[in-house]
Amino acid sequence: MTDAESEVAADDAAPEPLSDASELLYHQAIPAFCENGEPTTQVFRPARADEGMWSADRGSMSTPRQSFERHTSLFGLESLGTYGITVGEACAVRLATIPDPVSGNAAHVFVDFRALSGSQCKAKSKVLYRHAMGRGRLHPERTAEATAAG
Repeated sequence: MTDAESEVAADDAAPEPLSDASELLYHQAIPAFCENGEPTTQVFRPARADEGMWSADRGSMSTPRQSFERHTSLFGLESLGTYGITVGEACAVRLATIPDPVSGNAAHVFVDFRALSGSQCKAKSKVLYRHAMGRGRLHPERTAEATAAG
């Protein structure tokens, strides 16, 4: 292989999964996958159109608010709020977290569910859901009145 071919092969190589177990990954709770204003486990697994790649934003490159605003304002999509899991929580259920910068979002990453069956996806999403819900909604923050009311 020539030096030029090696450079092309290196550029085409799949990116390395994220390795900082403590890094938060921010995901938006779209209304279609929520009940009574709260996420269901479906929020924490890819929809059919996602082809097994569950999108999130890297906490090292974004904030919960920036993630929410990018999703709703820049991309014009709906969200009931930003929730988070860590790279370590995904790794603990054997899900790789792959950097995947896209136009308008250098912080984009996907959690890789592609090799899993539907039942495996559901089981892993339940674990991610528990972690995220334990952390609570990260943006917008709940006010004291909203917390008391609901």
